Amino acid sequence: MQRAPADLGAPADRRHPPLSKSAVSWAFVESGRSSYTILIAIYIFVPYLASVLVSDPVKGQAIIANLGQGAGLAAALMAPLLGTTIDHVGRRKHLLVWASLLSVPLGALLWLARPGGLDITATATILAIVGVTFTLAEVVHNSLLVHAARRDEWARASGLSLTLGNGAAVVLMIIVLWAFVLPGAVHLPFVPDKPLLGLNAARHEPERFTGPLCAVMMVLSLIPLMLFTRDAPASSLTTRQAIRQGLADLRGMLTLLKEAREARKFLIARMIFMDAMGGVFAFTGVFAAGVLGWGPTQLLVEGIAGSVFAAVGGLVAGWLDPWLGCKRSLLFTLSGCLLCIIGEIGVGKDHIFFMAYDPALNGRPWPLPLFNTWPEWLFIACDFGVGVFSVSALASSRTFMAELAPPGRTTAFFGLFALSGRATAWLAPMLVGAATLGFHSQQMGYVPLAGLLLIGSLMLAPVRTPTEHVGADPAGLEAAPIREPTTV
Repeated sequence: MQRAPADLGAPADRRHPPLSKSAVSWAFVESGRSSYTILIAIYIFVPYLASVLVSDPVKGQAIIANLGQGAGLAAALMAPLLGTTIDHVGRRKHLLVWASLLSVPLGALLWLARPGGLDITATATILAIVGVTFTLAEVVHNSLLVHAARRDEWARASGLSLTLGNGAAVVLMIIVLWAFVLPGAVHLPFVPDKPLLGLNAARHEPERFTGPLCAVMMVLSLIPLMLFTRDAPASSLTTRQAIRQGLADLRGMLTLLKEAREARKFLIARMIFMDAMGGVFAFTGVFAAGVLGWGPTQLLVEGIAGSVFAAVGGLVAGWLDPWLGCKRSLLFTLSGCLLCIIGEIGVGKDHIFFMAYDPALNGRPWPLPLFNTWPEWLFIACDFGVGVFSVSALASSRTFMAELAPPGRTTAFFGLFALSGRATAWLAPMLVGAATLGFHSQQMGYVPLAGLLLIGSLMLAPVRTPTEHVGADPAGLEAAPIREPTTV
């Protein structure tokens, strides 16, 4: 993060005072949430579920797609109303704690997901329930920021939450790799001779252990919240009255969206390309495990390195946005993401760039046992590219929304911005599942993601930026005032 130079003679803490304990403890909750998302949903457990527990990688990817479709649809139906209702409820810290704690026993149950234990239906049901509760807890967590942190702390607390989340996930991945996956597989002086806690890699216990591990991390992440985070003030409204007011606010948002021409076009485009990028994140581990035959070692190494590259994406946006402008920067990063997805579609054990590949004829990139084929290197490069471009696109889209929102209505538009990211969370999984089963190919299952990204980019292109308007309201709004609804 770039820092503005301090005034001469002024102490640093006057310009950047330390975050309050309330703000830091609010941010620390993300360490439990991100650990679950990255270890279980992306890189370790779900790939194990799709490629080992199901045994057929193509069928496994389709099952994961159906799982994401159901959870996304349920969250899309509930999250908008919760988002507009929550500000009328008053105290909400207890809601966040209980919604988050629901994932603890369910996550611990994933240890039993094995042949002869929890079957695929029960395991998928657990993951779906946790997925829905995570989305709802995210809404509550976001709404608590304005109460947990001072106004001058909002941006830093929000950024710290992402840093802590990714940092905690990377630390846990390193621990799992060092303590449970590498022992017995490699012989290095800093690696234990056998997996700690007596875990058996042949029974896929390291993958299953991520469930209880993330459950413990979730509990730890909530302790500072309960002790130090400021809660919202109590409300005099009953639950019924709060829901009624939330419905009124939701209608107000839709009314505002009808009148905001350019912002409406942008939010619809974002809804499409965000769904595509969410799909890529969700299926990365499943795709690599099934198409390239990667096990937990490769997935963990890729996850650790990929998280580092994803962190670069925010810096890229900070450089591109002032140079190209937010819209051009966003189109550039979406195009880069699209090319990387196409590159991943063209990868397989026996082909690269859609052309046949034979290590005996075409050679290997290096003699090491891991990542020793050119298709794997191409996939890694594309995955790193997706991480950089997608995170950059997320940052640029947020800045572009700030440009399009007229003064005095920024809060309302960012409420719509947040809701648009959830409205079609079911679409990408549905299309991936249909394409995977229809073509019986994991690579073809990725084609709808490329299509959604292309459609979203094409819909973004005609959106006019504020500098392209002459004598017009930047967001295409009428001058008449409108009540600004409460947002998530």
